[in-house]
Amino acid sequence: MQWVLFAIFAFATCGGYSGELRLSVDCANKSESDLSIDIAFAYPFRLHQVNFEAPTCEGKRRETLALIGDFSSSAEFFVTIAVFAFLYSLAATVVYIFFQNKYRENNRGPLIDFIVTVVFSFLWLVSSSAWAKGLSDVKVATDPDEVLLLMSACKQQSNKCLPVRSPVMSSLNTSVVFGYLNFILWAGNIWFVFKETGWHSSGQRHAADTMEKQPGGYNQGGYNQDSYGPAGGYNQPGSYGQLLGDHKHAVLEMCGCRASVPSTKQYSVSQPAPASTKKGPTAAAGMPKGVPIAKQLASIKALRKGSDLEKAFATAALVYNSYADPESKLSKAETKSLLQSQFGHFIQGQENKPKYQEIISSLDEESENKINFEDFMILLVSLTLMSDLLQEIKNVKTTK
Repeated sequence: MQWVLFAIFAFATCGGYSGELRLSVDCANKSESDLSIDIAFAYPFRLHQVNFEAPTCEGKRRETLALIGDFSSSAEFFVTIAVFAFLYSLAATVVYIFFQNKYRENNRGPLIDFIVTVVFSFLWLVSSSAWAKGLSDVKVATDPDEVLLLMSACKQQSNKCLPVRSPVMSSLNTSVVFGYLNFILWAGNIWFVFKETGWHSSGQRHAADTMEKQPGGYNQGGYNQDSYGPAGGYNQPGSYGQLLGDHKHAVLEMCGCRASVPSTKQYSVSQPAPASTKKGPTAAAGMPKGVPIAKQLASIKALRKGSDLEKAFATAALVYNSYADPESKLSKAETKSLLQSQFGHFIQGQENKPKYQEIISSLDEESENKINFEDFMILLVSLTLMSDLLQEIKNVKTTK
């Protein structure tokens, strides 16, 4: 909405301007004097077409003069950009409010919006700079002292020529200010519009896929212990490391490598959990039948003597891979089904928590969109941290 208002202020303060200056010519012969010569001008500032009459102080004869300069190009360019920016902002506001789904369809809306925003940012800068220069020239051309120099009577020392009133330029100065404010507003919005485009999301996916495909990653066929060390793919600094730091035991729920929790029924990797009554995404995703996760894990030689934490993450990766498509991605609908069937003990009883409802709602929106392994692990950690089962896990006795 602020784009609409700023554009209105810009073209209204410039396009609606009209000004006037007043001069006086006091001839030696007082009867030939004219003490009130009014000269009016307005947008688009074609000053060479503004005519006025002045006494010559040579009898009753008067001369017809005109102001100097044509500054219509910069003024009209500025107003045109302001009007088009106003119309586009108005249309974009309607689309954002009433046609959000159409706007995001096939990512065309954000891409068009991004390109238009960049173009308008550039045009605002150019038009504001051009109009600032044009306004400076208008001020010179309408300066009463400069206009007096055009009169032949004022070239005679016996006559007195004086400026009576100068034009008020405050609204034109305001238009230039609003022009640069519009440039700042549109240029500052480029980043936010760019984040809505597929270019930004594809860049993030490319970075994530690059990390996943590093040697020692779960997609490279081997789970060497070294890959989880200082140079490993999952020992990253930053928010994920901090998030997992104090709660690293929570992920052990995904395999049978932790002590049992009282009053909670558990399943290990060698004893798969009962199949869900609802048909999950397994069949659609092509999950191989008859190959339990425990056997897949046992087939990884590097992990036969691996730590519990390594096996836990390997189990999560194997479960994800079993459900994922050939591009190692899951749709949001498949992700929701997988979490409900394979992560049910952590989810149970969390339905009324706002964070849980927010996560499930995000999976229900655009359910055909796909997520990668990194996003899937973030979902697991988020659900674990809010789960009541996490407290039971923390309370498990760890010493004999």
